[in-house]
Amino acid sequence: MDDRETLKAKNLDFFKRTMNALFVKLDGYAPMTELVFDDGGEPDILFNGQQFYGGRATEYVETQLENFLEQPDRFLLNTPDPDNFDEHAGAYLRNILIDATDEGTEFLVTHASGKSFFLLVFGIGLGKHLEKLVEKSACKTIIMIEPNVEFLYHSLEVFDWETLIEPIHQDGGIVRFIISNSPDVIAYDLRWGLRGANPCAVDGLIHFFHYNNPVFSRALDILRDDAELILTGLGFLYDETLMLTNAHGNLFSGRSRVYYRPDERFLEVPVIVVGSGPSLDKDIPFLKEIADKVIIVSCGSAIRPLVFNGIMPDFQVETENIEVFPIMSQVAEKHDLSKVCLITSSTVDRTIIKYFDNIVYYFRASLSPFPIFCDFYDKRYCLKNTEPTVVNAGLSFVQESGFRDIYLFGTDMGVKGTGIHHSKDAYHYTKGAKFKHQDYDIAVPANFGGKCNTSRGMYWTRDCIVAAIKDHKLRRRYFNCSDGAMIEGALPQLTQTLAFEEIEGGKEKIVAGIVGDFPIYTREKFDAAWGDERMVESIKRLIDDVQSIFEGITTFQDKSYQRKLMVLLAPEVDAYSGVTDSEQVADCVRLATAMLFRGTIFMMIIGFEYYLNRVADE
Repeated sequence: MDDRETLKAKNLDFFKRTMNALFVKLDGYAPMTELVFDDGGEPDILFNGQQFYGGRATEYVETQLENFLEQPDRFLLNTPDPDNFDEHAGAYLRNILIDATDEGTEFLVTHASGKSFFLLVFGIGLGKHLEKLVEKSACKTIIMIEPNVEFLYHSLEVFDWETLIEPIHQDGGIVRFIISNSPDVIAYDLRWGLRGANPCAVDGLIHFFHYNNPVFSRALDILRDDAELILTGLGFLYDETLMLTNAHGNLFSGRSRVYYRPDERFLEVPVIVVGSGPSLDKDIPFLKEIADKVIIVSCGSAIRPLVFNGIMPDFQVETENIEVFPIMSQVAEKHDLSKVCLITSSTVDRTIIKYFDNIVYYFRASLSPFPIFCDFYDKRYCLKNTEPTVVNAGLSFVQESGFRDIYLFGTDMGVKGTGIHHSKDAYHYTKGAKFKHQDYDIAVPANFGGKCNTSRGMYWTRDCIVAAIKDHKLRRRYFNCSDGAMIEGALPQLTQTLAFEEIEGGKEKIVAGIVGDFPIYTREKFDAAWGDERMVESIKRLIDDVQSIFEGITTFQDKSYQRKLMVLLAPEVDAYSGVTDSEQVADCVRLATAMLFRGTIFMMIIGFEYYLNRVADE
């Protein structure tokens, strides 16, 4: 076996031991290109008579790195605003800036050093550029993106991957590969990879393009456009405390019914998922006409235009822990909602509970009540695709309940020429209504042709709906009856083309069957999950652990402290990932405590690091 074959075998063995999914891609791969060498042993990749490096790989890389390292390309976030933080993180950042002003500290526009916690490398090639990039950036996490498995496969013969990766692992760092030629997939994986590894270090991350590829530039553009999503929903101490309080109160009685994902089944009854988009108004007469022939699932604020127009939904879906009462109370003052089944997060605003006789609570894996109250993080207590809006949760509920024919009404995901963003009878147009303003400045294809304008938030919502449809495509049909944005996977359907038959035995029987299958969260189960003293001790222990990390720091230029914080606060444990570590599974209270505090601590570090990295005089 020659040196190249020996190195290839060594690399494959390393990947098999440490990154088996990548090993599976590489083992036995049949390349369409050829690894070639000149008389001096210089490697290159040959395809259709063309050499990728032009016969000068070493010179190509040296020139590229010399130019790049003088002024690395960085991914920069907007200046953090203390008003967008919670009261603790906001006050902390304001105090830092006051002290800096008093001391005459000057800040640069960008980072003062060439260091970066994250290193994104677009293009692996033969790997000659990687070691110097890692060395100069002092990165703690490197993510490598490569559309061509060919390059990675050929690199096995000329680049020692273990020598690069093992020191990073031993230092507690992370190494990830993204093998894809889809800009959307790359951007999505990067977004959650950055968030899961360390949301505090996204600003100023270094990104390097080894070769030109439109896939790379497009993926980075998408990541920039969605930069706020990397940090959205990290949680704050007040919010998490409120949600834990609500969950405690909602489950305390021992008589509450909780959601538990049923085994796969299919219901032959049509279901309508209703949002409060502006196109709902024109479909109200049709919905009123067919209300007894379908199951109607109202999502959030859609309940007001439905009920005020004589349509009582079978299910009402809620997700929020605050500001639900103003909407619900307006409806409940004039209409009896007791027979509507409320499907809601365990953290829901408890003031609305009195309006409903039937309630089913589901858990959200990204929130602190989940690890406490769910057996060993059993995600069957959760709806799978509930983010970012209540429409997503409503769709998830009907998918997992087993409905085969799913119709979307009022799920506009945008606005047409009028600029009206909700049904005329929605809460948003009532006196004193409070809601977050959105700019509808993104043009997308409309459901029935032409264009529709959507907002950044609705664009994200639509993307998540599309992903959920793809995730539950087997033996299901989706119809988009809304006159708004097109939703991939849902067939555009005009209401005048629809006809429904009577439900045999009435739809009440269907609803009762769905609800009756969900278990009771008994008092015995509650007492086994919750303990006041355990929570107090866990909070004290977390505070001690955080303080010990900071007391051991000699210089904040060394970002190793952030890896220790990430291990302690576990940003990767959320709705987008599972928990497999046995110690984490065993210590549910510890994880819940971390989830209580982590968002506020992360915001403190984000603000601190933003300005620290721009100090003109180190």
